[in-house]
Parts: sequence; structure tokens; C-alpha cells
Amino acid sequence: MKKIAIFGIFLALYPTISFGQTIYSLDDIQIDRKSELIYDKNHKLLTGKVVYVVEDSNKSLPQKGWSLYGQGSWSMSYRKMEVSVKNGKKDGKVICYNEDDILAKESNYKDGFLDGIQIEYDNYHPGEISQKSEYKMNRCVYTVHYRDGKPEFGYKIKNNPKQQRFSKVTGLPIADSPSKDIVSCHAENSLIEHYNSDGSLSVSEDREAKTTTYYAENNRIYLYIEPVSKKFKGKADYIYTVYYENQKPMLKLAVKGDKAVVGEFFSETGQKAVLDEQKATDYLMDIALSMSLGAR
Repeated sequence: MKKIAIFGIFLALYPTISFGQTIYSLDDIQIDRKSELIYDKNHKLLTGKVVYVVEDSNKSLPQKGWSLYGQGSWSMSYRKMEVSVKNGKKDGKVICYNEDDILAKESNYKDGFLDGIQIEYDNYHPGEISQKSEYKMNRCVYTVHYRDGKPEFGYKIKNNPKQQRFSKVTGLPIADSPSKDIVSCHAENSLIEHYNSDGSLSVSEDREAKTTTYYAENNRIYLYIEPVSKKFKGKADYIYTVYYENQKPMLKLAVKGDKAVVGEFFSETGQKAVLDEQKATDYLMDIALSMSLGAR
């Protein structure tokens, strides 16, 4: 009987304990408008999980539930949200559900800022990913768009910032606030990536450097296209480099329009042969044909 009674007490406390994490509602928290820190009713920095549900009869939330500068938003576009908080800031998982209580988005936070993987799910196909992104201290460093649950194309910031930045004056972590979101990730210094139907990388474009990389199986580089150096200015526009499976150059062509003005062929042992315009153009046509047939 004593064991049953203890078990009954545990069940009664489960909604507020939940494996050591206290559960709060919006009515249980206070948000300081100057510091934007989250407190409990006793004005102590809150640590736990804030869970709220927007009832069908009341779609509006209290003013304190709207937004937190530098910490993302407590959005009204989701029927239910679960927000992990540590020392008054979002820290850990933030999980959002749509009006049908179906998982809509999962985000990760660190010290109040978006940091880690964020996944958005298709509204019409529950459980199917529509977009996946990664953030570093509120900065979107890559995002991939999905079609029918498979990656289709995406954007990746060059020189992906791996390390957290700190202020030389205060010693505090520096973040981009408000968050540099998907739109910014598209616009600035990005690589554009396209994927095959099996999810493997197909093409990567660097619009700033004007380079394009084509891939074969296992993300092996097949063809790399780059602007010509000063040596070929006016004579050609791009240099095409085709690679062997061991990623050593096999062929280099200086290309202008749909013709190759000159080229070099490298044997697998590294021996080089210079190609005239006709032979180089023949190789260029072979490359175009193999690309169109997907035979690379």
C-alpha cells in the first residue's frame, strides 16, 4: 500500500516535475522588459520548461508572451509551444505544434540565442521535413529546402563560423540580434547547393566567386568551373577542370562561349599533353554530353 501511495504522489506531481524539470505556464513567468530575462513568480531567474497552449476560443496570448529581444519569438502562429529555459534565457529545445497538435518546428537555443539545428515540417505531410537549417549564435549558416521529404537545394555561408565570438571589452558572447535568418543566409556570401533525388550533392555554386562545382557519387568533385586568370583575359571566360576518381586533374580547358580555345590533358601518372582548339572543343562537347546523360 505504501508503494502504491508513493507512486500515486509521483503521478500527481509529474506535470510539474517531469524528470527534474519544472513545468511553467505563461501565468507562472515574468519577463523583464529591459533585460529581457525570464523570471518566476518569486522574481528568480527561471530554469525549467515553459509550456503554453492557445485555446481555440482564445487565439490571442498575453502581452508578455509575444517576443523576447535576442531570444527569438514566443510565436502566436503555433497552437502549442514547449520552451526550455535556463537562468532566465532560452536554452535547449523549443518545440512548436500546429493547430492540429502536429509537430511543426524544432529549434535549439544556447544562452538565449538560436544555436544548432532547426527543422521545419511540412504542413500537409506530417513528419516530413520541409526545411532544415543550422544557426551559430543567431546566424543562419546553412539551410536546405526539401521536396517530398528529400533535399532539393540549399544555401551555405562560406567560412562557416565554428567558434563562438566574445567581446574584447565585456568578455560576453557576441551574437547577431535580431537573428540573421534564412533570407540573410541566401543573400550574403553564400554557396548555393543542389541535390540529386537520392539526397547526394549534385552542384554547388559560388555566385560571388563565379565558380561552379559538379559532383559525382560520394560527393566526389567531377568538374570545377572558374573564371580565367589574367593570362587568358579576352581569350577565354572560364577554366573547366575535370577530375579523376582520385581527385587529381584529368583535363583543363580554357572556354569561351561554346568552344574551348586551348586545353591540357593529364594522364593518371601526371604526364601532360597540350590540346589544340579542335581537340579541346571535342573534349568540351564530351563533357556536356556526359553531364546531360548523368554519366559523370
